[in-house]
Order: sequence, then C-alpha cells, then structure tokens
Amino acid sequence: MERIIDFKKFTHKLVAIAYDIRLETLLFLEDGEKSVGEILSHLLKKGYVSSQGNLSQHLKLLRQEGLVEDNRRGNFVEYRLKNPQIIEAINKLMRVLD
Repeated sequence: MERIIDFKKFTHKLVAIAYDIRLETLLFLEDGEKSVGEILSHLLKKGYVSSQGNLSQHLKLLRQEGLVEDNRRGNFVEYRLKNPQIIEAINKLMRVLD
C-alpha cells in the first residue's frame, strides 16, 4: 500500500524543529507541562533567548505546526508536547545525523 504524505506540511514541521530555540524547547517539555516562565528561565540560562517576546514567537510557531499545545488560565499559560513521541523521533534523528 502506498503511503500518502503531505510533504509541504511535513517540511514545515521539520523547519520548526530545526531551529535551536525550538528544538531545546521541545526537549525541555519532554518531562511534562511547563509554564512560559519556566521555559523562558531555562532558555535564558542556556543563552537561547533574550526576552519573553522572542520566546512567544517561537512558541506560537510550535503551536501552529501542531508540535505543542497550550493550557491557558487567564494570563497564565503552560505548554506541553502535543505528541510525546516527537522526542523519540528527534533523538533517533540526532543519532542518525551525528
């Protein structure tokens, strides 16, 4: 049976993952839901982002590509992986390309 793949949709997801800030964010969410503040603090420590506005743009793209979901309660927002299997796929890809 031939598998039908929407390559345009697939490549957009790969582009989203292929940026260091977004990749680090996905890996940071591996162990569960995190607030924007927790994500920002983690990325600031690693030197990936300089502001919450910058992070917000990256989270927006990850959300648009269906890689993360948000849980909003007023002004408080937490993010989680939409499909935790993405971490396994990323790890496999990193091993293959290493």
